[in-house]
Amino acid sequence: MNLIETFISAEFTRAFAWTLFHSLWQGGLIALMAAVVITLLKRHKPELRYTILCVLLFMLPVLFAGTFIYYYSQGSQVAVAVKADSTNAVLQTDLLGEHIKAYSSNNPSMGWRMVTYQTIEKQSSVFFLTWMIGFLFFLMRFAGSLFLVHRLKTGKNYQLGLYWEDRLKELSAQLKLRKPVRLLESALAKVPMTIGYLKPVILLPIGTISGVPPLQIEAILLHELAHILRKDYLVNILQSIIELLFFYHPATWWISGLIRQEREHI
Repeated sequence: MNLIETFISAEFTRAFAWTLFHSLWQGGLIALMAAVVITLLKRHKPELRYTILCVLLFMLPVLFAGTFIYYYSQGSQVAVAVKADSTNAVLQTDLLGEHIKAYSSNNPSMGWRMVTYQTIEKQSSVFFLTWMIGFLFFLMRFAGSLFLVHRLKTGKNYQLGLYWEDRLKELSAQLKLRKPVRLLESALAKVPMTIGYLKPVILLPIGTISGVPPLQIEAILLHELAHILRKDYLVNILQSIIELLFFYHPATWWISGLIRQEREHI
């Protein structure tokens, strides 16, 4: 792993490895809290469950950042101390290691903790590289989905006419939505969808207008306008970024799935 250490400091990879380790139990604890929320609040409004689940999901990167800062600052302090008196530090480390070995031989739990400690300390570059490989894989998948979204927004879309444009403005006014929204018919979209946050676009599959009664069309438009009003597209992007960073943790995907489910319930 010398190549990694050439570009990234040992303090960084050590702090990152320990942060990954602690994120496992932190994510498990957050998942347990999410399970309690959906159990105790199953008869409440979905807005409440949605809000709490979003807070729980966004706690993952906050805890991750806090843990990393703690271990990185700790590692930097140790590095400074070692440079100040390298000989004494090595002697003290060896002496401490002998005491720990003697104690752990009579204390199995201590021995397990020492194995974990030594594994993370010595293989921190391996943990970082493994995470980076997974991160790059999911990053490419995320980039691919963004490309598809861009293609849906810009390709093979057609105007629906003044009637539905005016009706969309009236429905937006009913919801007190001031942001301008475009309505297009798409040859690529399979289902009605909303794309974009700053300049949102509602796409309807070709044939929807002619094959669906007007009242149902308005219900679909109200559904999509509600997503825009609640800034769901932006929240969904943030969810995707968290899924990208915590791809290795099942709690991330489970809580994120619950959020999308409650979003549609709302």
